[in-house]
Amino acid sequence: MAEKDKDIMAISHRNSNDDFDLKSLDSDAQKLAEMGYSQDLRRNYTVLSVLGVGFSLTNSWFGISAALVTGINSGGPILIVYGIILIALISTCVGISLSELASAYPNAGGQYFWASELAPRRYANFASYLTGWFAWAGSIFTSASVALAVGSAGVGCWQLGHPDFVIESWHVFVGYQVINIFAFFFNCYGSILPALGHMTFWVSLLSFFIILVTVPAKAPTHQEARFVFANFVNNTGWKQNGIGTGFRRAHAWR
Repeated sequence: MAEKDKDIMAISHRNSNDDFDLKSLDSDAQKLAEMGYSQDLRRNYTVLSVLGVGFSLTNSWFGISAALVTGINSGGPILIVYGIILIALISTCVGISLSELASAYPNAGGQYFWASELAPRRYANFASYLTGWFAWAGSIFTSASVALAVGSAGVGCWQLGHPDFVIESWHVFVGYQVINIFAFFFNCYGSILPALGHMTFWVSLLSFFIILVTVPAKAPTHQEARFVFANFVNNTGWKQNGIGTGFRRAHAWR
């Protein structure tokens, strides 16, 4: 506690030399000062922009659409319907926990900082180290998965317009690399990211409701309620239904 007070006094003293004190800072900057940090970067994101970026990164219906064929073959309608509900409940609990941590410890380090602060002092450094590396690996795998899904969708859209086109593995790989190259150059210009996050948030919401209404309304046939809510499909090749379901659960968590 004494060290934290010393850090606040040091920041306050430095700010006083620049004709600033803690009272002149906004609430976020004051919180950073209490933790021993000074606000050096400009805040370009509004609450809605941050929400849009976070929502776009965890866009559940895009993830479901990209992996829908997996769910259809390893569980069918019953797994997709009830799996979404189950994962939504679990994800809500995770989100509540993370929001509590972000509110109490608003640090750019995120998980590895929280692990360092909350783990026993004896294991704090090791826990922080592992958490940071796992978070980095997870971001790499997630980025690769999303790029592959978008590249595959692009190749599939090309095939829709060209029925004679036969998709090869290298076509999907090229589409995957095109998305990676685009993302690389796009992130070199960060000034447009807040506005883009705002836009993609509304586009994602509107497209979800449009597809949700249009597809059932225009479908030539509809299945019975029993097929939707009580039909289990296992085309995984495993005799045990539980194994097929387990693969789908693991895929849903990625």
